[in-house]
Amino acid sequence: MSQTNPDYTFGIASFEIILLLLASFLLGMLLCWLLRKMGLCCTARMANGRDSSPTTLEGGRRPREFPGGSTGGGYTADINTLLRHREGAVEPPPHQQPAATGASAEVAATAASVASIASIGGGHKDDLKKLEGIGPKIEQVLNAVGIQNFAQLAAMTPEQIKPILDTAGGQFKMHDPKSWPYQAELAAKGDWERLREYQNLLISGKE
Repeated sequence: MSQTNPDYTFGIASFEIILLLLASFLLGMLLCWLLRKMGLCCTARMANGRDSSPTTLEGGRRPREFPGGSTGGGYTADINTLLRHREGAVEPPPHQQPAATGASAEVAATAASVASIASIGGGHKDDLKKLEGIGPKIEQVLNAVGIQNFAQLAAMTPEQIKPILDTAGGQFKMHDPKSWPYQAELAAKGDWERLREYQNLLISGKE
């Protein structure tokens, strides 16, 4: 049966425990100082900004690296960096419009043809409504592109007149100008009798 020392009190035991804790603390401080001097302490690597082995996240993923190598300033620095890159970026050139094809090419060719016959008739304006198939609205369409008299219309072909009607859209597309140049030729020559005979054979400008 063991006997306890009557001189070994609770106060002495507490004092010994405090001394052990203090000795352990001092020993730990000394060890950390030595490791820091050797560059092995993790605290030293973080303080010197040399932590080149970021912690691996769950699933083996590495943490996201932000511009500038540090996120200490929050997201403001990253946003400013992106904005600077955006301001310095060169905007791509706008897509060039495709060249005119199909009906657009026909309209362009017709415009060139109208320009070439603009001097025919000496600027004289005839009543194009005298021709079968041409009413007030169609006359306005023809006048708008520069066709003012019979001589100009006679110098054109139906293939040159049709795109003008198609461009005007609406009800103009249904009209066939096949007989207009010949009627205009007779009207320009003043052969009204023959023109009336020819128009009697037409129904809305068609043979």
